[in-house]
Amino acid sequence: MRRRPFGGRGLVPRSANWGLTPSAALASCACPSCCPPLGPRLPWAVWALLVLATPVALAQPPAPLTRGTYLAADGKAAPIEWQPTGLTATDTGEALRLEVEPKAKGTADSAPLTLAPLRLYTITMTCRRGPGLGLLVWVRWVGAEGKAGARQMVWQLPDRWRINWFPLSPLRNTYAQRFCLPPGAREVYLQIALTGHPDTGYNYFDLYELIIARGAEVPFGTRLGPNLLPVGDMETVADSGMALGWSFWGADPGAKVLEKDAQDRPAHSGRRFLSFPAGKNCTLAGGIAPVQSGRAYRLSLWARGTGDIGFGAQSLEETQGQRVDDAQVTHVHVEAADWQEFSAIWFAAGLYTVSANPFMGIGPRTDLDLDDVMLQLIEP
Repeated sequence: MRRRPFGGRGLVPRSANWGLTPSAALASCACPSCCPPLGPRLPWAVWALLVLATPVALAQPPAPLTRGTYLAADGKAAPIEWQPTGLTATDTGEALRLEVEPKAKGTADSAPLTLAPLRLYTITMTCRRGPGLGLLVWVRWVGAEGKAGARQMVWQLPDRWRINWFPLSPLRNTYAQRFCLPPGAREVYLQIALTGHPDTGYNYFDLYELIIARGAEVPFGTRLGPNLLPVGDMETVADSGMALGWSFWGADPGAKVLEKDAQDRPAHSGRRFLSFPAGKNCTLAGGIAPVQSGRAYRLSLWARGTGDIGFGAQSLEETQGQRVDDAQVTHVHVEAADWQEFSAIWFAAGLYTVSANPFMGIGPRTDLDLDDVMLQLIEP
């Protein structure tokens, strides 16, 4: 005989629960204080151990959205993963579908791509765009000085150029473009940006395939070729008083070629320079210069005064002079009493680029003078 455990009164036979197998003990237990009323009659402590020992199916993170491949810096093909923001992304099996609400904006950013600077890359994309959907595709990076850089993909066809302002087709089609990253570029990624149309109801983009193929290295060094813009010196004056070989896209702000300004200051070089009076925004375009496809160029200018300048060059194809690539605009603020040089690297990377048309967007200003605009091939 033994006493009841846990302070119970009276004696119980030793054979009641002690020394029995678990199944026999379970069958013989009749204590309502230690058994759940509707379950197997086991002590609560044993039940707790059983619950803790039971495997639990943990929630798994969603599978990454992948579509497309690229050749990484190590020479191996790698998948491209996408992170949507402000839109719905669905892998239909056939395509990665991106959808955005009417009038809303959304993006799908790729995971970082290990692409090398100063190398040509050809990106080929098979897709279809919902009618009316606003669509832009960018290559973005962080530059050597920590500033953000970007190139918009001005899509062409794999075998011929296409008119750049035509939207991508609502039918499945394949497009291509080529780009090059500047020295020191890092944290490179692709971005697909959507803007929903308010009325059509077709605010989707289907990405069937995207391939980034690695091409040749771009020659690069410290030597510069001759200036390809002979009119960049501003020395020749037209009858209107404007520099010969230059014109304005849109409004003419009344810029004139001068030999000295109101403070009796001369040109940067030679005898003359182009002076802009205070006024509204304008865009100044220069002559057309032939370029070598797949090469890097230095685009530079000298300025003084106060104002904002965005300078770049349109990439033109051979037959009709249509724009076939991003203009690669660099924005600077001028705040200088004396001449100061501003420069940027410009790549003739577009698939069908044969010539360049440099231009300058002149922002709000109190006064601004320009001289010696140059486009020079960068030699290794």
